[in-house]
Amino acid sequence: MCVCVSSILLEEMPEESFQAACALWAAVFAKEGRTAETVAMERKLPGDVAEMWHLVWTDQGHRR
Repeated sequence: MCVCVSSILLEEMPEESFQAACALWAAVFAKEGRTAETVAMERKLPGDVAEMWHLVWTDQGHRR
């Protein structure tokens, strides 16, 4: 199994990557009313603290 770990400040994340991460978050942590758009709005709320995301990608091979 291959594992890739990455940490990135939200404000430095390319928009395309941010949107893909929000879509993934909405799917993995599904709840009523949660979409990629609502996740994006929640994460981009103004604040005094920079948000850092820690991404872990794994390659577990072909799944059936």
